[in-house]
Amino acid sequence: MIRTMDELKKNAGMMIMIYGQTGSGKTSALQNLKGKTLIIDLENAWEVLKDKGMVGLEFDSVGKDVHELVKAVNRDFTDWDNIVIDNISTMYYTILAHKAKQGKNDGAPELGHYNQVAFQLYNAVTYLRTWTAKGKNIIINAHEKTVNIIDPDTHEASEKLVIDVGNSYQRISGEASIVGRVIMPGSSSKKPRYIQTFGTAKMEAKDRIYGNKYYPMDIQAIIDGKKLEPSKKEGVTK
Repeated sequence: MIRTMDELKKNAGMMIMIYGQTGSGKTSALQNLKGKTLIIDLENAWEVLKDKGMVGLEFDSVGKDVHELVKAVNRDFTDWDNIVIDNISTMYYTILAHKAKQGKNDGAPELGHYNQVAFQLYNAVTYLRTWTAKGKNIIINAHEKTVNIIDPDTHEASEKLVIDVGNSYQRISGEASIVGRVIMPGSSSKKPRYIQTFGTAKMEAKDRIYGNKYYPMDIQAIIDGKKLEPSKKEGVTK
């Protein structure tokens, strides 16, 4: 069946990726999600959300295997409105370490392991993305890392903040409609944390759905397109 873009969007969910430093509040930002939420938990962080009626699935329970994880979630697919991976960076390194233990390099990852894990995660993310057409919201948290970027014209090097999933960050973040980074004012500042969703030369971010630049620390606000109002974003860097 051929459907128009309006029909596809009417009941569609979205895929959102949020990244930032450890302890920046990514997990707490999930607490206002509407509907039933399944959290694929890799850091025991869902404990802060269990009073919100959310359900956690430990990655270890499916043998650190992405394919088994997808199968486990797929069995109860219709039960959930939101599916959260918290977080994909820890998932990446957990799978990599698991493969290294099974390898022949004295516990260190072999070169082929990096490609295997990268493609496993990418395939899982692209599959999860198909669920957005059925009204499911897919939220993926990640740690951040700094990569060196070489300008193809000037050959000058610069640094950029991206999601930490090895060298597959561009492919994986490319699947999300919204990518945001948690901005944390200095420790002595009383200004609130917020999520920036417009990219710069130094930071990966985007908002293909609403085109907003900033959001409060609330994933439901992002889903609803409720941007951070100018009067409430003191200290936001333009």
